[in-house]
Amino acid sequence: MDAEPLLKREGDFLLRKTEHSPGMIVLALSCKTEAGVKHFMINQDPDGTFYFEHHHEKSIADLIAWHLWVEINPIPFCAEARGPV
Repeated sequence: MDAEPLLKREGDFLLRKTEHSPGMIVLALSCKTEAGVKHFMINQDPDGTFYFEHHHEKSIADLIAWHLWVEINPIPFCAEARGPV
C-alpha cells in the first residue's frame, strides 16, 4: 500500500506495516508536511520499548499519543502531525 495518496492535508499521518527489505517487516510512520511526505521507521529496543527519534514508550499507541500531545513537537519536518488517517 502506498501511503502518500492517503495523506491529503498537512499534518495527516499514517502508521503502517511495510517490507523494509525482503522478508523484513517494519512499522513506518508517514506524515504529510509542507515539503511533502516524510517517513519514519518505528524501532524497538531490546528492553521492548518502541521509539523513533529519541523518545521511548512501552507501546506504539503510547508513543504516538506522546508525539501528538507533547508541547515541543519532536518530529523533525512534521511539526503539524495532528491528523491520523
